[in-house]
Amino acid sequence: MKTLQVAYRIPPDGRGGLENHTIQICKTLAQSKNQEVVLFTLKKTKLGKFALEKKQSKGVLIYRLLVPIPHNRFQFFLQTLLFKPILCMAFIKILLVEKPKLVHFRHLLGLSGLLPVITKILGKKTCLDLIDYWYLCPAITYPCYGQLSFCSQYCFWQQELTALGLVVQNIPFLKYSYARGMVIWHQYYWRFIINHVVDMVLTNSLHIQKFYRQHGFTANKVVPCGIQPFKALAKTNQNKIVLGFIGTVSQAKGIEILLKAFAKLSNKNVTLAIYGPATSNYQTLFQRSKKIRYYGPYQLRDLPTMLAGIDILVVPSVWEEPYGLVVQEALMSQTVTVVSKIGGLTEQIIEGKNGFLFTAGNYQNLAQKLEPLITHFEKIKNSLDYTLKRRSLEDETKDLIKYYQNIIGDSETSSE
Repeated sequence: MKTLQVAYRIPPDGRGGLENHTIQICKTLAQSKNQEVVLFTLKKTKLGKFALEKKQSKGVLIYRLLVPIPHNRFQFFLQTLLFKPILCMAFIKILLVEKPKLVHFRHLLGLSGLLPVITKILGKKTCLDLIDYWYLCPAITYPCYGQLSFCSQYCFWQQELTALGLVVQNIPFLKYSYARGMVIWHQYYWRFIINHVVDMVLTNSLHIQKFYRQHGFTANKVVPCGIQPFKALAKTNQNKIVLGFIGTVSQAKGIEILLKAFAKLSNKNVTLAIYGPATSNYQTLFQRSKKIRYYGPYQLRDLPTMLAGIDILVVPSVWEEPYGLVVQEALMSQTVTVVSKIGGLTEQIIEGKNGFLFTAGNYQNLAQKLEPLITHFEKIKNSLDYTLKRRSLEDETKDLIKYYQNIIGDSETSSE
């Protein structure tokens, strides 16, 4: 069966967890029996015009719509007007040429809300992922918890989304009124598309499924994300315990909670290793302590080595993580993990069995949780079962093929 996978970006154009996971799951699907995978995505280019690029990569046929980088405000305005019509035409061309049986929308951020409608008109089956809060919140993270006045004044204007937005953004009254209207329309439109146009909706956690259902969205099935298996390397630390943080260094990710808890620890034979992009302010803060080492952004291929240098991984998020793929990476590397009791993180950790939980946002509770782990590290490390709740890409692929089969009702989609 041939499927068309649609995503905003893939590496090297985007190196976040979503981008890396998208290309990995596409390649794993392509290796399954009776599966053909076509991927449609975007790529920024210095060329002065739009173009459609086509190439093969490890069994996946990849179409990239090359989007020119604007060099001034006029070019940005013009590109904003032309982008979605050109995107839709490229999408139609791929559908007509490749003739997929099913289109799986991985994420439509940065693309067009017309793509599911076009797919429906052309008689193709559709599947859509809900893996974060974007279909309800243009800022993705839902930090306002539904307070529209906060959203329209802050989050929505972190990026210039439309040509009309460029016109009104410097006029306060119009700016906020326009933003409120756009957010309301965004929610209404996607609720309609997901409930009445898409054939099946998948979520990556029970938390996200429950969240969207509470807001009137259809959310049919849960397919937790898996990762590419890798061999757990021997730990490299001697005579000390290394706490680790992996991810974007931000308040939402709980870095300040971790720093406060770290400062409160009574055991001084502990260091903190931080991996991920950080602002200059955070980097300056890290330099104040000799026990904190900041390693900067990392590549996916570096994960096994990074985790080998970490004894206890802390995931201190204060926002409601939809899933938290870093927990799967920790389980695969047999690293002791302590995570916030919030969002989808709690679905991957069983307290005392394969990791530990602490009250989100409470640095004192985190410090209390870390103290005995540090003191009795070897005993606790060896007592945990890291196979519990662990998911591979193959596990995820089997679930996807099963649901593809349900949507299409075609026995040839079987992976057997």
